[in-house]
Amino acid sequence: MSSHIADPLPADQLAELSGCSLRQLQRCFSDHFGLSVMEFYRRLRLEKADELLRHSALPIAEITAITGFATMQHFSRCFAQAFGVPPGQRRLQGLGAPGSEAVSGKRAWRPPIAGARESVRCPGYCPVPTGSDDRNRNSTPASSS
Repeated sequence: MSSHIADPLPADQLAELSGCSLRQLQRCFSDHFGLSVMEFYRRLRLEKADELLRHSALPIAEITAITGFATMQHFSRCFAQAFGVPPGQRRLQGLGAPGSEAVSGKRAWRPPIAGARESVRCPGYCPVPTGSDDRNRNSTPASSS
């Protein structure tokens, strides 16, 4: 998912790449993150947009394209819903300004897999990357050799 921020893949293609059915992928995301696959994907893209707004001088139109949104209006609406402020205001607060995380009483959403490279196999489901090794503790049956 993180390698396809600019050109988001459809859920059925994500399932195919993960080696499971679409329904299995949906269940796995719902069980692990409480989100649909595409909602999780959108949040990853918005997190990347937030990072770019705060730490780069790229134009908002370019950030819109980099994060896979078709229009600036859709991007702005999704961003404001997720972070409590529109992208332009976040840009003014950002660029490394201390305290730019807490805005309008809303905390910035952080994806549960930010920076994670390992993956977990859901019992009976497909692998889903997470940021916690604890989820993997009892997910594979012990061999009976």
